[in-house]
Amino acid sequence: MNKGNVKTMEDFFQTKSYQSFLKNLKSLDESKLLTSPDNLQQKRVEVYWTQGKEIARFSKKVPHGQKQTYYQRVAADIEHKSSHIFLLQNLYDAFPRGLPKFKGAENLSWSQYTVIIPIENKNERDFYLKMAAEEEISRDRLRKAVKTKLYEKLQETLSEKHPHGILKRPEDPTYLFIASSEDIHNPDADTLDALLDQGFRSWHRDTFRLRGINSPEIHGPDHEIALAGKLFVAEELTNAALILIKSYKTDKYGRYIADVIYHPVWTDPVKVFRQGIFLNQILLDRGFAKLAVY
Repeated sequence: MNKGNVKTMEDFFQTKSYQSFLKNLKSLDESKLLTSPDNLQQKRVEVYWTQGKEIARFSKKVPHGQKQTYYQRVAADIEHKSSHIFLLQNLYDAFPRGLPKFKGAENLSWSQYTVIIPIENKNERDFYLKMAAEEEISRDRLRKAVKTKLYEKLQETLSEKHPHGILKRPEDPTYLFIASSEDIHNPDADTLDALLDQGFRSWHRDTFRLRGINSPEIHGPDHEIALAGKLFVAEELTNAALILIKSYKTDKYGRYIADVIYHPVWTDPVKVFRQGIFLNQILLDRGFAKLAVY
């Protein structure tokens, strides 16, 4: 390392430019800016964004190959964890022109941002930001939505491109029921045993065969695909915030032909019915089932 009289990283950290940067960073400490009880969440995020901008700006002066050491030293000097420093810069990198300004964005908390800012795809990041603002969901629920790839699944189910076939999404809410996510069983991917809320504190259990598709049998030759489909359905519905089942006629085994629509975050039945994940179609898209006519 030879930049003027700077020979080591320790020399670098003793330079006037680094000390000036550090002083400026500390002056932006949130405790000195959060003087009003109003909009505390928004002000905290604004402070963190400004700190992230300063960290990113000064990092350009850091010798090549020493970025990790730089972040660790900054963290120690302002008494924070290195992970926090990375998040501050990631916040600025994700929104270099400023924090989002859409309606409700002022209600987003730092904990929600920490889940969203690592997402590289802008459209996906914007989707989760708006969902978090509109639904006022917790960090844990938001993390679950990101981890289970909610954005990708909604893109699949609402897309007009379905290489394995297209099922018409239901539009008529007649015979639409809410199912309990805590008491739902699926012997295979296309069959469900569910407890339905029929209103007035009345619950009824029944068996449903998903409309328009046919999945392999668990004990058949395509055992691995069948098991993967079964586990996919079980995990998706167990983690759902709301499950809707629309029933049609019964088949020759007495099972109701049905569509299943769900969402891991939304709890508004109208919204979920119109924009939630259409299980029948996503099973078809993922190759866990094939088109069938009943």
